[in-house]
Amino acid sequence: MNYTTLRWWVMACSLMVAAAIIQYKGLFVALWFADPSGLSFVTLSLFAILTVCTGILTNRLSNDTPGTITFDKDIRYLQALWYASELLMALGMMGTLIGFIKMLGPALAGLDPGNVLAAKSGILGMAGGMSISVTNTLVGLVTSQLIKLQLINIETTLPEVKE
Repeated sequence: MNYTTLRWWVMACSLMVAAAIIQYKGLFVALWFADPSGLSFVTLSLFAILTVCTGILTNRLSNDTPGTITFDKDIRYLQALWYASELLMALGMMGTLIGFIKMLGPALAGLDPGNVLAAKSGILGMAGGMSISVTNTLVGLVTSQLIKLQLINIETTLPEVKE
């Protein structure tokens, strides 16, 4: 095992410990109730898959020689993983839009400023939409940055390849 793969393993183990602490504190359950759309769990699942793919690619690239057919093929996978990291951010932004639609759509429909009970229910509807927006934005942003950190680990140790 070389230094690049070892750094990826340290990152992956740190992520697993963080996930265990989050589970122990009950934050996954809180996330489940804060995001009824479920998009944040799709993002987290995609993040887990991409982390495993990044680990496999880290191992393959660190043990391969530049200029070989397998090395050149694996470099293309690296570019696909950079795209996937941006996809995580886009999923977070889609969740933000879903939350805004839920917040502003039916929550403001038929709102009577004179009726206090209707105003309270409208505010509760807006809070639910805001919860979806904030959780998806946070999950998309954090997962995207964590994948990018793993990809930078690979790229900083690659030799300069002239195209």
